[in-house]
Amino acid sequence: MEGLTDDKGRGCCATADGFRPEEVEWDMTENAYRVMIAGQWFTVPDGAVIKQANRIGYAIVWYFVDNGALTIRCFLPGSGA
Repeated sequence: MEGLTDDKGRGCCATADGFRPEEVEWDMTENAYRVMIAGQWFTVPDGAVIKQANRIGYAIVWYFVDNGALTIRCFLPGSGA
């Protein structure tokens, strides 16, 4: 799954750097994806959603925390979405 990019062409790192659904709950509401991280729901920015086909089946989210602020870098919806 190397080579995944967001809508601006920025790389999302390797699959191993992301978090799987058993670590991060996710769903879709009001035409936007959202993920639960550390007990809090975060809306996935539209530009962070990976539009490429999901060939592994499960969802993955890439995020980082800087000075206490969580930023979602990329989100690959699961094949059931």
